[in-house]
Amino acid sequence: GVEARVGKFELANGGIVFLDEIGEMPLPLQAKMLRVLQSQEVQPVGAKASRAFDCRVVAATNGDLLRLVEQGRFRADLYYRIAGYVLVIPPLRSRREDIAEFVEHFLRRAASEVSKSVRGLSVRALRALVDAPWPGNIRQLALEVRRLVYMCQPGQRIA
Repeated sequence: GVEARVGKFELANGGIVFLDEIGEMPLPLQAKMLRVLQSQEVQPVGAKASRAFDCRVVAATNGDLLRLVEQGRFRADLYYRIAGYVLVIPPLRSRREDIAEFVEHFLRRAASEVSKSVRGLSVRALRALVDAPWPGNIRQLALEVRRLVYMCQPGQRIA
């Protein structure tokens, strides 16, 4: 009575699969992930045979994978399998000069989503956003700007 479903790697066949927060993956699952990436085959639950796929893998994490490898919490062989090109993006709190541009983008997007005219932010409001610690990084900033748009009266400036 179980419906057959196509898995993420099969869906990504010919494209890209995104593995978010790969550093949080439990060790037993890391072993399975390594096998899948090495063989480029998956075996769906209940299937009698493996199915091949061909996709690129993009992985992201908020943690330091090399430190996790040293601590024995992330498999070194999996790290070297996925670390073909490592791009380190500093946290938002380390690049405050970018916050105004992000705010402008998120403001336009949120205002468009709710079909509301917003005349921008006051200098004081922007300064408060730039000075905030942002432990939740860019996602937290996006949600805060969305909240400000919801609370703003149509045609007004966020104060």
